[in-house]
Amino acid sequence: GYIDYEHYSYVEVNGVTTITVTGKDACGNEVIATYEVTKDSIEGPQFEVTGNPEGWTNQDVTLEVYSSDVLSGLTVNAESILSDDNKYAGNVVITENGEYKFVATDTYGNVSEKTITVTKIDKQLPVISKVENKGKDITITATDEISGVKEYAITKTTESPVEWSKSNVIKTTEDGTFYIWVKDNAGNVTMAENAIVVDTTAPTITDSKTATFSTTL
Repeated sequence: GYIDYEHYSYVEVNGVTTITVTGKDACGNEVIATYEVTKDSIEGPQFEVTGNPEGWTNQDVTLEVYSSDVLSGLTVNAESILSDDNKYAGNVVITENGEYKFVATDTYGNVSEKTITVTKIDKQLPVISKVENKGKDITITATDEISGVKEYAITKTTESPVEWSKSNVIKTTEDGTFYIWVKDNAGNVTMAENAIVVDTTAPTITDSKTATFSTTL
């Protein structure tokens, strides 16, 4: 007979929508009907990868994945990073620069891929190739193949420098033994194996004697 539907509700879980309808028939009896509708999905899961550093670092970095879809699989370079506790996210620790391919699979078997290129990890120390002084000017020659040399410093002790110079030519204010330092843009620091001695004091004669020669004819 005729049914007057008064109310309906729906809940969607993993692509299956359950619709519950409440109404009354012609005699006033309450009628409740439940239907399940499965939505076919042909699009791959939507996901984002965050954590790729924009500035230089000398540490490992963590790339994090967030998906708006329930995932049945998530890999990075063919290794799974999907946990049993969270089917929407995963993360991976990156130790070196390179390309990392993320593949996400939803519960329907649809696949999406993204390739993230990490280029800002630098764990290598800068290399000091030459240190020379002219008067009280110390010139430091150094290279860094990845992030590049950022600053130079000299100290009177082996403790880390407090002050750094953008210039590779540093003028000392006094004579003495100096330790040489170089820092790259990722924060890696190298101290030269050998210290350099600055001595601008002219030599002085503290004692002199007159030599006596005798000649016998």
